[in-house]
Amino acid sequence: TYVPRAYEVPKRFFRINVEGTLNVLMACKRQGVKRVLYVSSTEVYGTARQQPMDENHPFDPLNTYAVSKLAADRLCFTLFHEQKVPVIIGRIFNSYGPRETEPYVIPDIISQLAKSKVLRLGNIEARRDFTYVSDTCKGLIATICSDIANGESANIGSGKTYSVKETAAMIAELMEVPDYKIEVDPRRLRILDIDVFCCDNSKLLKATGWKPMVEIQEGLRRTID
Repeated sequence: TYVPRAYEVPKRFFRINVEGTLNVLMACKRQGVKRVLYVSSTEVYGTARQQPMDENHPFDPLNTYAVSKLAADRLCFTLFHEQKVPVIIGRIFNSYGPRETEPYVIPDIISQLAKSKVLRLGNIEARRDFTYVSDTCKGLIATICSDIANGESANIGSGKTYSVKETAAMIAELMEVPDYKIEVDPRRLRILDIDVFCCDNSKLLKATGWKPMVEIQEGLRRTID
């Protein structure tokens, strides 16, 4: 799922994300599975044309990973309508939490600050909707158990955004590293990047009552611990 890795092995991403999804869907059809939950990604939306992003936001994937996720996302939609495969789509925003590993940005910042007062990061102005892992999981469970129709999608995210720079400042404060500094590493910059992702989660809230419960400061503290 790590976007820059897809630059190096695009065929692997398509085999897993597209062909793998097709295999699961067709197996579930044969076995009469009651419902399938496909975990899609905010990356399918690309650059925001409005904030926050709802499920009707236009698709405009900007990297190989995003294209592979969108192909599988639309495969779910199409196979429901063509072959009645009972699948619902959950589009998650940036989930984080304990045991998430590098090179994702939050564990990367934590790891760097544990060893040094110098942070080497990429696009520090990029804003992301960081949603704590337990909230993401509960949102996915709410989605598959909901009355939202098969073939449809639901966004799962906090509805709040923080820049990488702001996130680093919060982590440094929690780790008690007040005199850190940030160096922008050109090797960490994405070929095509997106300025901001912000979730409109009103569809899932209305359908199920789900809403995120873990605020960013508490989520970061648990992740650091």
